[in-house]
Amino acid sequence: MLALAAVHCSADAPAPVSTAYGIDARPEASPCRAPIAPSRVRASRLFPSVAFDRPTRLARPHARAPWFVLEQSGKVRTVDTNGDTGIAFDLTSVVLEQHREGGLLGLAFSPDYARSGEVFVSYTAKSTTAAQQGHFRFVVSRLKESSVGAEVPGATLEEVLSIDREEDFHNGGALAFGPDGLLYVSTGDGAFGDPLRRAPDPSTLLGKILRIDVLGGTRPYAIPADNPFVDSGRGEVYATGFRNPWTMSFGPSGRLWVGDVGHFRWEEIDVVERGQFYGWPDREATRCTVGDVCPDNGMRPVVEYSHAFGLAVTGGFEYRGARIPSLYGRYVFGDFASGHVWSVVADTPERPAKPNDVADTGLFLSAIAEDADGELVVADYVSGGLFALEPGDGNGLEETATLASLGCLASGGAMDARLVPYDVASPLYSDGLDKRRFVSLPASTHVTAEADGTFVFPSGAILLKEFSLAGRRIETRMMVNDASRGWLGYTFEWNDAGTDAALLREGKTVTLTNGQAWDIPARSSCSTCHNKNAGKFSGSGAHSSSARLGTRAAENRPSSRHSTTWASSPVST
Repeated sequence: MLALAAVHCSADAPAPVSTAYGIDARPEASPCRAPIAPSRVRASRLFPSVAFDRPTRLARPHARAPWFVLEQSGKVRTVDTNGDTGIAFDLTSVVLEQHREGGLLGLAFSPDYARSGEVFVSYTAKSTTAAQQGHFRFVVSRLKESSVGAEVPGATLEEVLSIDREEDFHNGGALAFGPDGLLYVSTGDGAFGDPLRRAPDPSTLLGKILRIDVLGGTRPYAIPADNPFVDSGRGEVYATGFRNPWTMSFGPSGRLWVGDVGHFRWEEIDVVERGQFYGWPDREATRCTVGDVCPDNGMRPVVEYSHAFGLAVTGGFEYRGARIPSLYGRYVFGDFASGHVWSVVADTPERPAKPNDVADTGLFLSAIAEDADGELVVADYVSGGLFALEPGDGNGLEETATLASLGCLASGGAMDARLVPYDVASPLYSDGLDKRRFVSLPASTHVTAEADGTFVFPSGAILLKEFSLAGRRIETRMMVNDASRGWLGYTFEWNDAGTDAALLREGKTVTLTNGQAWDIPARSSCSTCHNKNAGKFSGSGAHSSSARLGTRAAENRPSSRHSTTWASSPVST
């Protein structure tokens, strides 16, 4: 038989009933395939033997220098072109990893770095005042590269800016020097939902883009005379109304791009102008956060996308490299949770612009960086790897794919007979819907088991899960084990006749025949949890030691409403 019976039990479970499952002979391999066309852009790992601990930023001051990589716990590590690593600064004695969003957050090299060796960093630290006992601070500090290789205690670390914080939400933390030689600092709103409305208030430093002069000789900094709120608020404030502006960069023409992580539904990219208000907490991207009417000063994000496509925006750069000609002159950005990368024309007047797909990386994109020659490198927060964006060999996803066009169906909409059905020992309740599951393996491949009983699927393996109600099929979810990107997820909606199911890009809520609402998840919802960074495939029979494919495997995912969870993260929705 292809698969043997197995049991799923616990210490207090009743004795299992012996039931035979499986098939007597292996069928011919099904033609069912994933809706994957060759990608236009791919993420290729640099330094395969090098991994960083939860990287939050990376930057390279010039072509001959190594990459500087910030680790959330407090170290600034380096890696050169040969893959040799070192420690530039160790700030673990002063950095406080407050909650999952704190730690070492921002990095910027001084414009005169070649002469001064100065580096600016942002991080969270313990409070130093009795009034703030138990709270923490957001800090921007100046470092001298002469300290390379040694721990940097507070005595040799020059604090530039410090903001007391009460709650451990939304630090922002991006740093960037503008073409004017001034340091721009992004700060988060400081509390979930910004109940005290600090983001729009120019008399506070939270929820802002700040602009200060750290190079003019005045210590710790001077306030530029042309900052917009010098006479009507805090002079450091350059722009207001941000929730969690995690990323920030300047384009060649001086455009300031900010990626502001959204609240419940929308992510946004803004081109920031002096003195303007960018909506939070009244608006999330272009939408009112409460009700249908909210304050509107006319500012619009350059890009907005819903949580059908991702959950936490990671801003990038205007691409000026030569490796990927199709991206030249476009602003390239991604999403931390879904790993997707998009681009928009950098100088478009349209707001919001419609982004073009670039790549599905399968990574947790915590940072995007620009090399000295204009090429883009991204950091994966979970694996700790650095990846270069390089040309792919095609156009990417088959947008118009259906289960029939992919070879998964026979005539009339029946599942292809060569797909192998399987079941699970502990199915979760799915709002009363029925489920069927199928597996397909490439010819001459097998599922193997690790010592703990966890299954290892070969590249090209496909798992299908169909949801139906009273015999009417609603949706089918497909997981595909891609050789380079790990498990990729796709969702298909069945037509009313039940003869075919079409690939969905966005999530969708449908009304079932019994009147209840059913959420079909977006592709980004799948890739948030089902990806190679999870270590093992999660759900539907290949996650825990109780999983046994072809028999009764453990099912451990929610029904239609997926939770959004990942390990300690610098970005929060």
